[in-house]
Amino acid sequence: MKNKYSSILIHLLIVAAIVGSLYALFNITKPKYFTVSEIIIEGNNRIDPSEIIKRSGIRAGVTSMFFLESIAINNIMENPWASKVQIQKEFPGKITINVLESKPYCIIIDDKGKPHYLSENGKKLGPAIIKEGLDFPVILSDGILYSELLDQAIEILNLSKSSSILNWKEISEVNISQEHGLKLITVDKRLIEFGIGNIKSKWYRVEKIISHARTKNLSEDYINISSENLGVVNFNI
Repeated sequence: MKNKYSSILIHLLIVAAIVGSLYALFNITKPKYFTVSEIIIEGNNRIDPSEIIKRSGIRAGVTSMFFLESIAINNIMENPWASKVQIQKEFPGKITINVLESKPYCIIIDDKGKPHYLSENGKKLGPAIIKEGLDFPVILSDGILYSELLDQAIEILNLSKSSSILNWKEISEVNISQEHGLKLITVDKRLIEFGIGNIKSKWYRVEKIISHARTKNLSEDYINISSENLGVVNFNI
């Protein structure tokens, strides 16, 4: 008799578990469970939260069942300031969008004479304005700004970031010319001509020249290493 009651009890527990599971499944599959009730935007400073929400395609009060994170991320990334986007769903109803923004690295003057920020990888960001800060190296061009030459100008700035000889903070301008290549002007008005190509090897040559000059208590005002074989240096006497 005990076995009979035990068997009945087990069956009842199984039925109860199935009913409970079905009830839970019914609740979470109800449209209301997927209705967005809260959207949290984090990490943004320059991008307006309303733009992020608009680009994401998600709205409070609508279902998130068919909300594709990959599409939303790609849409938000179309804003030039957006460097990385993460989206997290927390049921029921909460969506968090975290945006990592690019930082201005230098300023470029466009063909209309207007300054724009560039990121560290050369991505054009927004217009350069006083309240955001203008204390960055400036890239100037005498005509059409070819991407290859722009990449070389960015490479110079990248090399300077880790240099103890000629640091990023000492660079005022990098001038780009289709004919003559790249010229660097420091904050204290020293001129360095790189020419075109082989930027890394030329940079190390510049560091050696400046380092050697310092050991002789000399200060250079002009360096030309545009040639692969020759270098010209003028010192302040």
